[in-house]
Amino acid sequence: MAAAVLIIAADRSAVTAVLIAAPLFGVGYGLCMVAGLSTVQSMASGDDLAGVTAVFYSVSYAGFFLPMILAALAPLTGYGLVLGVVAALCLVCALISGSGLRRAASA
Repeated sequence: MAAAVLIIAADRSAVTAVLIAAPLFGVGYGLCMVAGLSTVQSMASGDDLAGVTAVFYSVSYAGFFLPMILAALAPLTGYGLVLGVVAALCLVCALISGSGLRRAASA
């Protein structure tokens, strides 16, 4: 839902919609970080926990470059298309992760 609000807001330059979507994305980001760190903690052994956590944070922080990449692409394609592609990629990642969790639970 937040992605749809953000795509519409960016496409129409609606500041109010961005102000509604931004906290939703912030909450989602926080929940994802907690879930990711919990998963890392449950997967890693005591000796590997620091290294695996460092990799998790490195990959997470590399994701902070995404807005810069989107800002560079937006003048070429428009914000709606760029954000729509990112939303579709997020959906694919969620489906892949969900199927992996189901397989792990049944094993």
